[in-house]
Amino acid sequence: MRRATRLSALAALACLSPLARANYLWNVIQSDVAFSPSGSGSIPYTISGPNDSKIDFNFGAVPVFVGDGTGKSAAIATILYEVNTNDQPAVGAIGMVINYTVFEKGRIGWTETVEDDGGNVVGVATGSFLGSSYTGGTDGSFSFNGVLNFSRALNRFKVKKSFFLDTGDAGNPTTSIAAVGLVEQNLVPEPTTIAAIGFGLAALAARRRKKA
Repeated sequence: MRRATRLSALAALACLSPLARANYLWNVIQSDVAFSPSGSGSIPYTISGPNDSKIDFNFGAVPVFVGDGTGKSAAIATILYEVNTNDQPAVGAIGMVINYTVFEKGRIGWTETVEDDGGNVVGVATGSFLGSSYTGGTDGSFSFNGVLNFSRALNRFKVKKSFFLDTGDAGNPTTSIAAVGLVEQNLVPEPTTIAAIGFGLAALAARRRKKA
């Protein structure tokens, strides 16, 4: 019986070990911004987190900023990347953080679309941030937090995120501001996969307690 228990434990650990070793694989295809009336820049990014499950795009390094003496009245920023789970749990959602600033006629609109390997859309999110010149808008620097849920968990997928910044009809020069500082994307593993791993660990613990 002890031998069978040990073999079961080793088998369970063998199943879990690839999850502990391999990291998520990222392929960033595009990460840049184009300004109006002129100018462009590349947006740097950093991959981190447990098993490389997070990517940060540092818009502030460019900076992605229009209005208020910049000579730029609008900007379009585009992020395009692919993810391969590489033996990690399938991904069922993306956690999103956006740090931004709007003032007066500054405004920011954004969209995010997730597609599977066949180009089928499995998730869409949109939003906007408005300065005080617009109904419901507020001046200041803020942090938006949200989650984009997929229609099904995926092992490979593509994400496109776009930002549209402008200062409305404020003209140039203007004291209006629209700026994005940081965009963070966190991969959220499929809940059923995580639950299965937790069940396996609980079973191992129960066997150990019984043996003791």
